[in-house]
Amino acid sequence: MTTFTIDLSPILQQSGVAHPVLTDAQFEQLCAANPEIKFERTPTGELVIMSPTGGETGKNNVEIAADFVIWNRRTKLGVVFDSSTCFRLPQGGDRSPDVAWVEQSRWDALTLEQQRRFPPLCPDFVLELLSPSDNLSTIQAKMQEYLNNGLRLGWLLNPQDQQVEIYRPEQAVEILQAPETLSGEPILPGFIVGSDRLRGVHGVKQFSRGRTVRESLPPDLAELRMHHIQQALTTGELQVYEQRITIDGQPQEEEVRILVMGDDEVLIMVRDITDRKRAEEALRIAEENYRSIFENALEGIFQSSPGGQFINANPALAKIYGYNSPAEMMASITNIGEQLYVDPEKRAEFRELLEKQDAVKDFQYRCYCKDGSIIWIQIDARAVKDSDDKVLYYEGIVQDITERKRREDELRRQLEELKIEIDQKKREKEVATLTGSSYFQEVQQEIAEVNLDEFWS
Repeated sequence: MTTFTIDLSPILQQSGVAHPVLTDAQFEQLCAANPEIKFERTPTGELVIMSPTGGETGKNNVEIAADFVIWNRRTKLGVVFDSSTCFRLPQGGDRSPDVAWVEQSRWDALTLEQQRRFPPLCPDFVLELLSPSDNLSTIQAKMQEYLNNGLRLGWLLNPQDQQVEIYRPEQAVEILQAPETLSGEPILPGFIVGSDRLRGVHGVKQFSRGRTVRESLPPDLAELRMHHIQQALTTGELQVYEQRITIDGQPQEEEVRILVMGDDEVLIMVRDITDRKRAEEALRIAEENYRSIFENALEGIFQSSPGGQFINANPALAKIYGYNSPAEMMASITNIGEQLYVDPEKRAEFRELLEKQDAVKDFQYRCYCKDGSIIWIQIDARAVKDSDDKVLYYEGIVQDITERKRREDELRRQLEELKIEIDQKKREKEVATLTGSSYFQEVQQEIAEVNLDEFWS
């Protein structure tokens, strides 16, 4: 709608008014005297005259308002207002959003007189529907004005550009391009509106006014729809189910919600969840691949708490420690440092390294198995931390290196024996060299010629 802003201060100044703005009482008198004209007032006291809307905007506005009324009638969480209601905002100004909603306790806190006049509060939720004659920046400024006065959620619908601007306190404005659905969570729990309600979701003509469910859907989906409609009417409970339908030759995944509105009357909300289902399927495949790797890995894989409890473990790890299953191992080992480590100081060293450098590689220690035997373990691990740099858990890979250690010890023993053998042979060679010398031969000959009896006498 087209708006006209009128500055009344020159007229009021000429009238000798001390404060040249309309008072609250004067504004209410002006509105009451001109019921056919829709007025608003800016925080600075300027008067805004709003022209009537065109037929298309009016039709869209009342249909959206009806959705809110239906939702609110069922949830009984608050009070819904149409565009004829003017709210007196806490920071000044009087505004009439296209649709407004006030939480029930806030409405009940007003006196009866306040409820009858212009309610002195800012709605919890407002919706503004941009008409072809509206100025976008003006409506955007109005949405910011609502936020400044305590708005909790605001929607600015721009049909011309197929955009929705979402306003929330202390957050940047979120702009959605041709969204399939809008959710009012958490301010409006359970409220969902489609891009053009049911027809907008599908974008096809078979969902035209006056056509039955069986005329609009394939036989199997029509039977499914009728079943849930009957369930809703019988139980009075919200029915939610998913279906796959072919639109223009392309499969589309949809979520259907059926809400009872009255005797033999239901509201059906359908939204396209194709992208969500594709994402879920991709995640499922990724999780299956990870689980397969986790379950079938030859190395032990684990997650454990800093306190020493296993959070997760694969079958290979349980086998390394001599247990039949990860469940048995995790139930039996409640303190890794005390029950697994042969040398407790190695557990302290392991944790200290992770605290300092977030990761360790080739860390080796001796540990006990289920049967009490001792094996050597090599571990590569990292610390997973939160945004405050606090350790959440450790995760890593474990290998049994007992056989490798045995071979290393055997190799060291063989090397030591070889060294001894080499030293012995070296000494033998030195002796052979010495005894084979001419000097040694001469000395040996002289000794042989000595008469020992004469020598000792």
